[in-house]
Amino acid sequence: MFVASVQADPRVHIITVNDDESGIAASCKNDINTIVNLFDEWDNKTVARLTTSQGKDRLFNTIRNLNVSPSDVVFFYYAGHGAINKQSNQPSEQHYLRFNTKNIIWRSELQKALQAKNAELTILITDCCAAIGLVPTLKATKEERPCI
Repeated sequence: MFVASVQADPRVHIITVNDDESGIAASCKNDINTIVNLFDEWDNKTVARLTTSQGKDRLFNTIRNLNVSPSDVVFFYYAGHGAINKQSNQPSEQHYLRFNTKNIIWRSELQKALQAKNAELTILITDCCAAIGLVPTLKATKEERPCI
């Protein structure tokens, strides 16, 4: 007896984050709209549009709550401020995103969270500067600071 397996079309999970707190906010929002419109004809999708002012915790909760099947695609697009920390020899502590006035996100931290969803394909695009800079001094408790 032959039993054919039926596999549903893969779903694309789209997460976008745009800067909404600086002079580049309007341009970042336009970039996000352009990216999301690329998926207009894809029927099987989820879209989560976030902004930097919503905070780092909201982003990581959104990623954690994605219901991803092994055949799915996770697509992440960030438009905003970012930089390279040349004070560090550790690649995981070099490229960061300025998520809002209180938080930075290491790109490696974001990559790890997305890859943990075990999708067939994970795409991470960070449309931001990679200017040489220093990690900003954050006025936060030790528990709120990035931990790599």
